Amino acid sequence: MTKSIEPQIRGSCFSMQEEIKSAPLVLLVNLGTPERLTVKAVRNYLSEFLSDRRIIDLPRSLWFLILHGIILRLRPKKTLRLYQKIWREDGSPLIYFAKKQVLALRKRFDGKAQQADGKNCARNNIHIDYCCRYGAPNVQEKITGFVRAGGKRILIIPMYPQYSSTTTASVLDAVYRTMLSLRCVPEWRFIRDWHRHHLYISALADSYRKYEKEQGKPEKLLLSFHGIPKRYCEEGDDYREQVLATAELLRQELNFSEDEIAVIFQSRFGWEEWLKPYAEDELVQLANAGVRKIALMCPGFCADCLETLEETAMRNREVFLSAGGSEYHYIPALNDERAHIDLLADLINSELKNWEK
Repeated sequence: MTKSIEPQIRGSCFSMQEEIKSAPLVLLVNLGTPERLTVKAVRNYLSEFLSDRRIIDLPRSLWFLILHGIILRLRPKKTLRLYQKIWREDGSPLIYFAKKQVLALRKRFDGKAQQADGKNCARNNIHIDYCCRYGAPNVQEKITGFVRAGGKRILIIPMYPQYSSTTTASVLDAVYRTMLSLRCVPEWRFIRDWHRHHLYISALADSYRKYEKEQGKPEKLLLSFHGIPKRYCEEGDDYREQVLATAELLRQELNFSEDEIAVIFQSRFGWEEWLKPYAEDELVQLANAGVRKIALMCPGFCADCLETLEETAMRNREVFLSAGGSEYHYIPALNDERAHIDLLADLINSELKNWEK
């Protein structure tokens, strides 16, 4: 049985007021996940996620009719079956890796960084914790608890290397709503993106090279990013621009030709046009064109989750093999790899080094 890391990361309440006041909270904000494997838990998660205007911006009356009249009646059971394929003995993969990242960062800061609730924090100079935009633990409870304990400074890190209104901006919406509820609003900052950061590109390149050393070079390396409606980019979202910038920098780092690497977009939802090329279509086209060995990375995901472990690693593998491909390899997300922790630590240090104590 997998050893749980929960006792290492969980605390009960805020304490040690002076240490809380003197140290900033670094909050890693992930997308979220159902709390458990039940239809009710999945329905609650999907309801919160799909009710966000940043995700679906249709007129509320129309969208809520579709959401509550159709989607939340049919989709939870289907989505539950997908989660069952990737669920760990100790829970959601996303939460598992979020906790691992927090623990690795605490160790990186010489063991002085502890949980924001003040547990064992007498020597703290920084608090590091995680939360979710949807589901639990949520943004409001983490920020509110820290502020009520006397915290004055918070660094928000939405865990998305490329900015999008559907992800980063949605996290900021939750932060703003929380601040509206507080009498004492803390000083706070956030990291918008790091799609061009040299340590990020280096970490991705190292991850690929580790794969190539074990499996050999594929005929094609595909970089699979989460899609968004094309209209969002036409209205000002610079997500696609940042995705392509990341891909180009990684291509240069790996010294690949333009024919050896390509960007695709996954996880399409709804009826309108999304960013192209669509992952499934591109996989079929490659197989039909005679490509037999491919590898996929998901550079936009900081931790493995349903979209990477089930959709990319399993479902899209079947698409490619069924279309005539022979070898399909998924390269895991950066998760808590040392190079990824190096990147996150650098982001934290860069933001906090000039923050007045």
